[in-house]
Amino acid sequence: MTATFNPTSNLSLNSVYTATITTGAKDVAGNSLAVDYVWSFTTEVTVDITAPIVTSTVPINNATNASLNGNITATFNEAIDPLTITTATMTLRQGAYSVSGTVDYSGVTASFNPTNNLAASTVYPATLTTGVRDLAGNALANNYVWSFTSGTSPDDSPPVVTATSPVNGSNDAPLNGNINATFSEAWTLSISGNNDDDASRDDVDSRNALQRRDREF
Repeated sequence: MTATFNPTSNLSLNSVYTATITTGAKDVAGNSLAVDYVWSFTTEVTVDITAPIVTSTVPINNATNASLNGNITATFNEAIDPLTITTATMTLRQGAYSVSGTVDYSGVTASFNPTNNLAASTVYPATLTTGVRDLAGNALANNYVWSFTSGTSPDDSPPVVTATSPVNGSNDAPLNGNINATFSEAWTLSISGNNDDDASRDDVDSRNALQRRDREF
């Protein structure tokens, strides 16, 4: 699952931003993050014209004990054309058979939502095809394939942040992109972020912009 903060206007050129997920973030079992998760990035100097890449998936590749009733998600390094996220370009299989389900796209994350619970202790390969394209029309360079094994027991472990977009320490984050954090499982949370170039702070809810000051939602 992925949390998305959507700035209401473009970020500033060549500027450092810091985002924070607090320990108020909890999974559906009520387990909180052990500590605040903080990462920073610097916005780009030039416009992104490269093909999209998958930065993380949930479940991760070769994961075991994956949720039987969870969604399968893939997070990209940039915004994707939502019209290219379909059940033809994002698939899940059980052996020789396709798993039925629906797809969603939000922020920079695509989700496959199985119609029924997955079978226990079963290997599932997931695929994103080269039919997936970014907003500039650039396609994935190759099909992206990962697999995981479903579990059997209830979830009693705390969630962890598996990836962020932009990644920590990046120096070319897009000015008009979203700030995302991908978790290992479903969650509820509060997120804050600040621009390191501006020391002013102003708490706001998720509908307000991340614009050169601390924000929380």
